[in-house]
Amino acid sequence: MPPRTEPSLEEKVAHLSCAESYVEGATDVEIVETHMSYVFLTDSYAYKMKKPVRYRFLDLASPDARRRNCEEALRLNDRLAEGVCLGVVPLSICADALKIDDATHPVDWLLKMRRLPKQLMLDRAIDQARVTRQDVVRFTRALASFYARADRARCDAGSYRAGLKDTVVQSHRALSSPAFGFDEHMLDALKNRLIRYLQRAAPLLDKRVHDSMIVEGHGNLRPEHICLAPEPVFIDCVESDVALRTVDPADELGYLAMECEFLGADLIPAAIFATYRACTGDAVDPTLVAFYQGQRALFRARIAAAHLEDPLPDHERVRWLSGAHSYLRLAEQYCQSLP
Repeated sequence: MPPRTEPSLEEKVAHLSCAESYVEGATDVEIVETHMSYVFLTDSYAYKMKKPVRYRFLDLASPDARRRNCEEALRLNDRLAEGVCLGVVPLSICADALKIDDATHPVDWLLKMRRLPKQLMLDRAIDQARVTRQDVVRFTRALASFYARADRARCDAGSYRAGLKDTVVQSHRALSSPAFGFDEHMLDALKNRLIRYLQRAAPLLDKRVHDSMIVEGHGNLRPEHICLAPEPVFIDCVESDVALRTVDPADELGYLAMECEFLGADLIPAAIFATYRACTGDAVDPTLVAFYQGQRALFRARIAAAHLEDPLPDHERVRWLSGAHSYLRLAEQYCQSLP
């Protein structure tokens, strides 16, 4: 019989935050909150619970929608992180108490994952200056192999270019809000250079589409999602929107290279593209990579600035504002390479 009152999101989070809630005998629970999820880290596992959010591109308001999203995440992450995602487990209410992995009366669903060692994650290795060229060669070879077998995207050249332009325009518009105080002339210059390149490079971009170079990739390839195990592992791909993981490998690798630069690893980008070209024979135009990185940096500045609209303590506001400025400096750097 259904419970008299469905538990609130706060009640679910409180339950999943307690070590006693986990049958594997957790000693502690670390909580990571993202824009759309909560991740609960126990000693050996990670449990991801989606928030009941509703956006234009994604509706997770119902438990069934969140279950389907978890199932899709399980399927997609298995492409690059085989064996890391262990299954979709119910969060049920039984005798007025919440229980994990109990099918009595599911009120939510969790993606259960094997927890990866923190010291092997690329962002941690960058922070501790432990990344070797061989590390970069290994994970780039794995990505090149993945792109070679990935599903080819169903898109036409015109819509592909229109999507890139829309990203630039929307990022510029958001960052131009007077509330952020960014330099208007700088933002206008970035937008104009990116769109001008997009127009001039239309034949090059169209050829990438016609040559079936656009694939269903990872969609969120950042250092914190790469594990430098002997067989590299890439976690947390985008499952919510196929458009966000419809990418040119040169774009996705450029994004990763840009995020490595953001963390201060200036030597990694060259090693990524040298390895990718050697593995694939794809002599991608360096100016195209610079364009992809410029529009990505502008977008990441937009995401960082969006946090400033939330109620935050002063130190968090300083962190996000500093991050937005750093991404904008990277965008300027990349745009200087555009013809």
